[in-house]
Amino acid sequence: MTPNDTPTVPAPDDHAPLACLNCEASLTGAFCAQCGQSAATHRFTLAHLLHEIPHSIWHVDRGLPYTLKEMLVRPGHTIRRYLAGQRVDLFRPVALVLLLAGAASFLLLLLHIEQLEPNRAAVTAAGQEAIAANHLVFKYFAWFTIAMLPLYSLLSWVLLRRLRYNFVEHLMANALVIGGVLAVQILFLPLLAWARHSPWLKTLYLIDTFLLPVYQMWAFTLLALGAYRLAGSLWRGFIIAFIGLLGNSLLLNLLSLWLVRLTH
Repeated sequence: MTPNDTPTVPAPDDHAPLACLNCEASLTGAFCAQCGQSAATHRFTLAHLLHEIPHSIWHVDRGLPYTLKEMLVRPGHTIRRYLAGQRVDLFRPVALVLLLAGAASFLLLLLHIEQLEPNRAAVTAAGQEAIAANHLVFKYFAWFTIAMLPLYSLLSWVLLRRLRYNFVEHLMANALVIGGVLAVQILFLPLLAWARHSPWLKTLYLIDTFLLPVYQMWAFTLLALGAYRLAGSLWRGFIIAFIGLLGNSLLLNLLSLWLVRLTH
């Protein structure tokens, strides 16, 4: 084999190469303009692994914590940024909903939080059905949450036409809003678990239920400002939250009861 036939595999080091190690295109910045790979390459070490695991799952440099902070502090501005294309620092909206809804559903079951519990052996058939439906809602909370996204998006698309966002952009906006409220609800769960066998449970559960519409109203009011006056923004945000709450309750009750009757 001649020297020219010898495979040339560059040894990894801590210095950025002159050409992309993935596609061999010339590098002119921190990332390859051809394939997007980072110009900063290095050997895999334990320190790198400890950084890479949480970074890959949570994008902890900015992504998840940063997105939740921005959505809780200034949701309207954050949604406008994302839809305008400033997305590198923000977590993807649909992935955000899937992740947080799954986490909330898991914690609800883990902490054994139920709004309705069988307190006596003599429970009516209707009561048993309601308890089973309630358990089903908690078990599949993630899917019920995702199922509401099109309804929320349709409401905001109809009522906020001056923003000139299409339906899919409203879908992304509502995913960010639901992600924000899911984060608050997750923080609220230990309190519900503490009150599980106390008279405070229904009161706290009611507060938890209204977190979504209150937050929705606030977020969409802020989003609408600029395209609408304050009064117009407020009533549009209220309608989105109010009809969304009714639709959410109707979907949860009817669909869960239907699934219980279908499986029993």
